[in-house]
Amino acid sequence: MNRPASTVDDGTLTIEEVKDLLGDIVSGIDHIGVNLPVNMLPPQQWEGLKQDLSKGTALYRYSGQEWPFILPTTDLEFQSGQMEYHSPRGPKFEWVYDEEAREPVIQLALRTSAGRAKVEKLLPGPKGYSIPGLETHFRSVNVRSPWKGIGLRVDVYYADALEANWVTGKWLAEEGGRIHPQKG
Repeated sequence: MNRPASTVDDGTLTIEEVKDLLGDIVSGIDHIGVNLPVNMLPPQQWEGLKQDLSKGTALYRYSGQEWPFILPTTDLEFQSGQMEYHSPRGPKFEWVYDEEAREPVIQLALRTSAGRAKVEKLLPGPKGYSIPGLETHFRSVNVRSPWKGIGLRVDVYYADALEANWVTGKWLAEEGGRIHPQKG
């Protein structure tokens, strides 16, 4: 179903427009996340949040960035720290300590059956955009948020950009490593 474009032009799409554009290519959810602006959460509180999360979740670093991910695990995997990487693990949950965001942003990262050219055609600029450094992996679009002061973004992964090591969580475990609670 094709709906007319929204009459509000604030640089976002409605969730209905996103569904209409992407409905035929979405194959699943890679991860959900929350971007927390650094100006709303002092570094000490950010570190405390990660420590609190690590006590009850399998929290892994994203190498080189303040983007830790929670990987779904079995009880045995959580306790032992030994994971099997033979099947997709998800949805993951990402926390981003975001230097660019002016407000918290909820993100939804979708797996698709479409290559980069098709996704770029479906989400052309200026509403569709690539996050610098991640342009070979996905394209993003801001969605009109129903919540004042909270942004909403959909990241649309290219089908050929999701490597098995990412989908299974192996990359996070090997490149970033698990964040363990500090003792004491």
